Amino acid sequence: GVFLFLTVRCVVAKETTNQTLGTLLGLIVWLTPTIYNLLSTTYVDVAVAFYSFLGLVTLIEGFQQEKASPFLASGILIGCAIGIKYLGFASLVALLGVWFYQVMVSPMKSQSVRNFACWIMGLVLCGSYWYVRNWLLTGNPVFPFFGQMFGAQVGGSNYHLYGLGKSFFDFISVFFTMFYIPSAFGAFVSRIGIFYFLLLPFALIAFIMVRKARPYFIFFIGFMVSWFFLCQAHRYVIPALPVLSVLGGKGAFWVYQFSSLDLKRVLQQLSGAAGLILLIYLTSGIYHYRHEYVLFLGRWTPSEYLLKMERTTPIAKWINEHLALNSRLLLEAEPNQFYIDRDIVRDAFLKIRTGYDQQGMELDQFEKFLKSIQITHVLLSDPVGKKKPVGVESLIRRISNSNKAKEIYSVESQNIRDLRYHYRLYQLQI
Repeated sequence: GVFLFLTVRCVVAKETTNQTLGTLLGLIVWLTPTIYNLLSTTYVDVAVAFYSFLGLVTLIEGFQQEKASPFLASGILIGCAIGIKYLGFASLVALLGVWFYQVMVSPMKSQSVRNFACWIMGLVLCGSYWYVRNWLLTGNPVFPFFGQMFGAQVGGSNYHLYGLGKSFFDFISVFFTMFYIPSAFGAFVSRIGIFYFLLLPFALIAFIMVRKARPYFIFFIGFMVSWFFLCQAHRYVIPALPVLSVLGGKGAFWVYQFSSLDLKRVLQQLSGAAGLILLIYLTSGIYHYRHEYVLFLGRWTPSEYLLKMERTTPIAKWINEHLALNSRLLLEAEPNQFYIDRDIVRDAFLKIRTGYDQQGMELDQFEKFLKSIQITHVLLSDPVGKKKPVGVESLIRRISNSNKAKEIYSVESQNIRDLRYHYRLYQLQI
């Protein structure tokens, strides 16, 4: 988050020669709720945004300098982005659009092949490892997607549940919709706010009137089209936000330069209003991290902090202290695995990789299947205070009724943020 702020600030300040505008737009990015709320989590979307944005800036620098080294550096940076998350491919597609535009307008077309080769070399160098690993382990470099193409099982997704529509009007109004109806794009706490909608007119002005802004605009449109049709979630749009901020800064600076004194006063008043909104965002951010201050002030020990903030702490502590090192756990639904120091298999991924839930297994067959993949324990979890769903129990749920499974521990989480969960750990006696 800090690096993203500094990069946006430096780019805007360099392009507009206005340090204050650079700081303002850098803070707009840094204090975007969907960004500062993710900074203390294990989500990697902010990192993808940082590497994508820096890769774009470095690529543009390469075309301006006509040297090979910036192209190699840009390739390395975008390679880091696609190595972190598949979302990086949306940035890669957008950057290919920038390449096409720059080659068309560049007077030095003869060097384009060399520069592109340097860019691809950096990209492959830093981005290929995880895809080669996927291919070796599953036969699919982009597992679990495109399974039909690579002959691997494909799991469903809920990406289609995000957003409100995919019409042209939905596309051009999406930033207003994300501000006005944030719950359609994810949780309210991960909203992107009002600023990006307000920056759009200035971004369009920059595209029309500022030639150096056009590569940024091409990236922005290319990324937004991919995001719009893939998954309209708040956190997935983050790589577009610093680019939109730079475009907005360029457009606002151009308007300011060629405006009358009265219009300049209006723009100054708007910047003051923006500062006030940022102050509200900052206050919200301080409140969001209120529990961390208790830790930093020494009122909580690290173990107390984990107990109150990470729901899996009690069950993870018991597992780490009591289960044999060669134990292998099947987790029904709990995605937080970071503090469980044993071999873990998530049921959702097991279904994707084996399709066992589509094979009509009975309970005894399922137990034999678990034995074949060396599962020794099963961990079930239920949100405290919520009714259990009515319907046919899944196979993993039915383990609790098996005479070959013994409940050896149960505990309720003690977290003070988010839902609490009740965990039940079963040992398989197969």
